[in-house]
Amino acid sequence: MVLRDVNFSIPPATITVILAFGCGKTTLLRSLIGLAEPISGQVFLYGQDFFAASEKKREKLLSRIGVAFQNGALFGSISVLENVMLPLEELTSLPRETCEMIAAMKLQLVGLRV
Repeated sequence: MVLRDVNFSIPPATITVILAFGCGKTTLLRSLIGLAEPISGQVFLYGQDFFAASEKKREKLLSRIGVAFQNGALFGSISVLENVMLPLEELTSLPRETCEMIAAMKLQLVGLRV
């Protein structure tokens, strides 16, 4: 068993980093984003038992969080702008032009130009 007696809360509207090596970080994150159901215990996101929720409810819960993987997680077949636009296009009903504008602004925030 990699994780035992893990219990924590993250206050709303905060950015949280889990940084450690060889202590179950990946297992914990896989459970938090629904890629691996824990053998025992529960995962609550926004007060909801994630693994007891319907698929539609899980999608709604996951749309409220973001994950940055430590290894490259961009699609090499599309541009950086298109990679940033992808969640906006998939998870919202915003017009493409609006998604492009938002993605460009986000890239500018981290010092990248379109």
